[in-house]
Amino acid sequence: MAKEVALQSLCVILLLSFLQKGLCDDCPNTHSFKDILVSQVPTGKEIQGKTEYKVTLRNPCICTQLSITLSCPGFNTVEPIDPTILTHDGDACGVQYIHRLEQVEFTYAWDTAITFTPTSSQVACS
Repeated sequence: MAKEVALQSLCVILLLSFLQKGLCDDCPNTHSFKDILVSQVPTGKEIQGKTEYKVTLRNPCICTQLSITLSCPGFNTVEPIDPTILTHDGDACGVQYIHRLEQVEFTYAWDTAITFTPTSSQVACS
């Protein structure tokens, strides 16, 4: 009986450790702004003669990222962006948050694609 309980306990511990590892596999930087994945593609549309781009910021981790700052040198757009999604000040852009395992998307229209690079965030794990 004691061996069965010990074996069951060991199985539960192993299962939980595999689950935890599985949730964090996509977080190589231990839950920091460096884990935020940025992708960008042209949408095929033109706005006022400018190419429209769709940007996706994905948080693959189990922790929410807050107060995200992105380097976005030269960023400009002729297309309005919802300020609750993205703010812009000089060469810095900001995103309020990206919940765990979710993403934020926005579009902008300009002559060329801009590079968005995460530079800081606050991590909220609960």
